[in-house]
Amino acid sequence: MPARTILPYKSSILVECLAPTDAKTNNTLNNSDTESTATLKIFNAGKNGVLLADYTSTATVLRCTVLPTVAEIGDRVEVDQNNADPHVTTIADLSATSGTITLSSGIELNADTGNRAIVRLGATITMEEFGTPQVGKADWGFRAVIPADHAGLAPGLDVNLEINFVGQAGGDLDLRKTICATMSEVCE
Repeated sequence: MPARTILPYKSSILVECLAPTDAKTNNTLNNSDTESTATLKIFNAGKNGVLLADYTSTATVLRCTVLPTVAEIGDRVEVDQNNADPHVTTIADLSATSGTITLSSGIELNADTGNRAIVRLGATITMEEFGTPQVGKADWGFRAVIPADHAGLAPGLDVNLEINFVGQAGGDLDLRKTICATMSEVCE
């Protein structure tokens, strides 16, 4: 399961996350292309809700908070499913009265009460690895540039950046937690 952190978007378009500076010396980091990857997603922070009921696969009409009153037909929505793989589709219809959104395509797996439903802006951006992982140094990590014409992104729009990191580490270092903590420090 990828590590996830939500960061507020500032004015910079370069996003970097670094490896930890205080890693224990008996740990080794693995930077194999097949074992360490990172992606960046951008979400509309004002169009962020949670499911209000449990749903089984193929469900298209979902009761949720916030979205029925602020989203628009055609918005691209991401619904977290129980296995953590999101279902991404567009909103086909909304009802503020019933508190529901209707998806263009049904979810593939179950999604429970409290799972996130949020409007996603544009495509997922693949982050590039840089540097060499070395214990005790912060010169390795992932970076990406958010293009100026990224779909749905506009000056002044309140957005969340989500970095999903999948990686490996030796010893007892939980690299996912460490990378997320480091990203929070670096990107604030």
